[in-house]
Amino acid sequence: MGKIDGKDGFVCNRNTKVCHEHFKKDDILRVPGGKRWRLKQGAVPLKVGHEEAINKKRKPPAMRRDLFDIKKPKPTRSNKDVNNLEVNRPVHQPKSLVSCALTMVNCVYKTIVNEFTMTKTKLVKLEEELKDTKNKLEKRTFGIQVIKEKNDLCQQYTSFTDYSRLKACLKYLSVGDKGENVIGRGSTEKKGAGGRPRTLGVEDQFMVMLMKIRTGFSNDHLGWLFKCDATTISRIVSSWQNYIYLKFCTIPIWPSREKIDQNMPKIFKERFPKTRVILDCTEVEVEAPESLHMRAVFYSDYKHHNTYKALIGITPAGGLSFISELFPGSISDREIVSRCGILNPAFWCKGDEVMADKGFNIRDLLDEIDVKLNIPVFLEDKEQFSPNEVIINQRISSLRIHVERFISRIKNFHIFDRPLPLSMHGSANQIFTTCAFLVMFQNPIISV
Repeated sequence: MGKIDGKDGFVCNRNTKVCHEHFKKDDILRVPGGKRWRLKQGAVPLKVGHEEAINKKRKPPAMRRDLFDIKKPKPTRSNKDVNNLEVNRPVHQPKSLVSCALTMVNCVYKTIVNEFTMTKTKLVKLEEELKDTKNKLEKRTFGIQVIKEKNDLCQQYTSFTDYSRLKACLKYLSVGDKGENVIGRGSTEKKGAGGRPRTLGVEDQFMVMLMKIRTGFSNDHLGWLFKCDATTISRIVSSWQNYIYLKFCTIPIWPSREKIDQNMPKIFKERFPKTRVILDCTEVEVEAPESLHMRAVFYSDYKHHNTYKALIGITPAGGLSFISELFPGSISDREIVSRCGILNPAFWCKGDEVMADKGFNIRDLLDEIDVKLNIPVFLEDKEQFSPNEVIINQRISSLRIHVERFISRIKNFHIFDRPLPLSMHGSANQIFTTCAFLVMFQNPIISV
């Protein structure tokens, strides 16, 4: 009954009954001694109009297809999709399953290798493009690369005549690969300690400090050039100034008598062979303090302005041999000489000579250490100089001018073009000393 249930509206349930006329006689069995009839197992009615449903057989299973030979991958967007492959049905005996599987694996392997090769080629090309882009970006960004091959720009922005001298100075300073030895003022961090890395590289940081004192640019302008904020520039400048000052101060610049004689220029050997040092004072302007008393202390009668004053000494060969700390502008040349430490007897040999300007009234101070003073002759009460005095004055002036040339190179650091602000009072001495030492990396003043 289950086979015809649901066919042509026929519904079979527990109350459905079928007459014996619908069955074959052979399918009906009589129970001996009973009145009930039974049906053979598997008997079905014949006269209900559903013979097709009764005799319907299950469809045979579909024929299984053999694996086909692979010709080539079908091209897609990337031409590398192994899922779409053109195949041909085998004409002859089909291959074994293992052989077909190996063929498939080999094909996939070759496809992967091709994809890897193409990806690697594309990666190399992208790396080259990235490198070119970085180079173009560096050319647009201001930094050390701008002055590496341009000596005129190197001297203009850093005071070094070429990049090789800048590199040599940086090597001497030993700041570390990442500038870890340069610690800012008041910093408690240890060398090599971790923290947020600085935006600029070591050479660019050094260049920032050099440009600050060489060009006198503001922190805002330097920040615009180097693509960082003014606070970062201020921190770099202050930390590098202090570090460089401490490193330069460890250099023994006062040469021995033997070194002086070895490098003595011919003109000095002929006229003043015992000269040990040429002295002169220089002044740099500073903003007027608010206190009237401090204004009087810093006021210079010579410059008619509030100034710092320092003593500079060079050798006959033109090298820096002495630099004092900065004093208030009202101090005299004689007082600076007596207070700066240059009269230390350990510095001098008996018979040494000092060359200076008329303002250095220090003959008595030098006599105490057996050192002679060579200065131009004073006219005093005479109407005119004698021929011999004129010659002496001309010779002293022609040689003493070299210390003025050295000082003019210090003044070429344009940070001194304007009065130093009072906010830089704590670092003024470091700045002036650093500039004096940087002059030593320039070409010699005197040809030996």
